[in-house]
Amino acid sequence: MLEDILLSLNKEDLEKLPREAQEKLLALVRAVLAERAKHRQGWMPQSAIDEMTKAVDDKLMRDIVNDNRRGVSEPGWLPPKAGGAVKHGTGWVDPERLEPPPGVKHVDRIADQFAALDRSETLKKIAGALATVKMEER
Repeated sequence: MLEDILLSLNKEDLEKLPREAQEKLLALVRAVLAERAKHRQGWMPQSAIDEMTKAVDDKLMRDIVNDNRRGVSEPGWLPPKAGGAVKHGTGWVDPERLEPPPGVKHVDRIADQFAALDRSETLKKIAGALATVKMEER
């Protein structure tokens, strides 16, 4: 409910409040935020957090964070990669050789087979038509 009231207030509403009311509202908001922070700490007691802080000082933690900002690095015990002179190109890439896509030869063979079947059907029709014409002439 308090959140709804606070969210409904805008800058003009807050400016209309007397100074004492603004200060009380600010103190109330700070108290609510502090209470929420206590509940957000999680399951770990403050004494455990204090012990961990003593175990790893600020400098070491800062170094760990800075190391991880640069990305994963290789361990020092690995031998360095064999490197030679880096060959810098012009940026030109040889074009690929033009050729039919893979599988076209199979499609062509199937098409040729259908064309042969169509030719034989056409020849049969022509032969049949000629036979009927010759029969009618007699």
